[in-house]
Amino acid sequence: MKKRNGRRGTGKSSSKIPGGNKIHEEESFPPGSDFTPLCEKVIQQAEGAENLTADYYLCKAVIAREAKSFQTERQAVLNLIKFTGTQVTPLIKSVLEQKELFEFSEKIGELLSLTKKDTTHDVYLAIIRAFILSGSKQQFTTYFNCLMGISASFNKELPIFDISQFKNIQLLTFYEETHRILLDNSHQPHTLEKLTQFVSRQASEETSQSLLFFESYFTIDRNPRRGIDIARQFLDAPNLSDQGTSYLNALAINTARAAVKMADIEEAERWIERIKDDVEATKLRRSITKLEEKIEARIEHPLNPEHINPTAFETIPTRLLMILCAFVDGCGDDWGFRTLNRGGKYIFPSDTITLELFQTLALESPRV
Repeated sequence: MKKRNGRRGTGKSSSKIPGGNKIHEEESFPPGSDFTPLCEKVIQQAEGAENLTADYYLCKAVIAREAKSFQTERQAVLNLIKFTGTQVTPLIKSVLEQKELFEFSEKIGELLSLTKKDTTHDVYLAIIRAFILSGSKQQFTTYFNCLMGISASFNKELPIFDISQFKNIQLLTFYEETHRILLDNSHQPHTLEKLTQFVSRQASEETSQSLLFFESYFTIDRNPRRGIDIARQFLDAPNLSDQGTSYLNALAINTARAAVKMADIEEAERWIERIKDDVEATKLRRSITKLEEKIEARIEHPLNPEHINPTAFETIPTRLLMILCAFVDGCGDDWGFRTLNRGGKYIFPSDTITLELFQTLALESPRV
């Protein structure tokens, strides 16, 4: 699979903490506070409220991680998606920026340290990524299965996970910032394909370049025409990458290859123009040249029907018709004939029709 290229840096405003979210007014916390009792207090106060906060979901996830209650942890962490693009709470700001205020267990301290290295533009997405990446590679897929509603089990008590509460742009941004976790893990290609299909269905008409790239990638071998149609949509879709990266070059290569296999030279040439890899572009142009030579050879072949004057069926002797049927039935694929037991796509004549012709001709009186 071709990877994206062309990264560029993005500036950060002084009014934002790393991650790009605006912050609420400052709130002080006593230094040296044990974070676990604080989390328990936040959870106790929040569970009686009508709307649960980002603080609640973070604290719930932290307590669940300590207790190895992984399903609760996943449901809590993924609920942070609905806060992406919103203001960061004072508690979360203090946890991520001023860790000396709190005392963390070694496990939680290591987890939160991952957010410092994360280049994700949104704090809440950085926290989600930290929880996913702090587990083993075998555990990565469990978070995405939970998102898609295909976990082995779900907790019926708080925190309830309800994806209908998410805005489409929040789900698309989550996909943008997390899909490479699965992409970079060679053991999870099927999970990435399922995630791509799931997000596409959920977001409906809304989409992004990354989502469309993988929709095309997972479709183009099975259904080249559909894969090419999806690739065309990519050109008008928004790029949600905060790093300014793009899959355009890889998309152009994949789509041009599919077009060549379909003998759609015009489509292939359009995509070759977008390829930045000169080596790949040259290979594809050579493939087009070979394809054009093959097409020309077929056009000039003496058996090409376009070079033969039509003959009325009634004027053909019976014996020649039988020979013709036998010839067509045994013809190879190169000239467009394929018998039923060899293909099933492009059939003329089928086994049934061939047998009927032989039976009909055998019963009739031969014509001279």
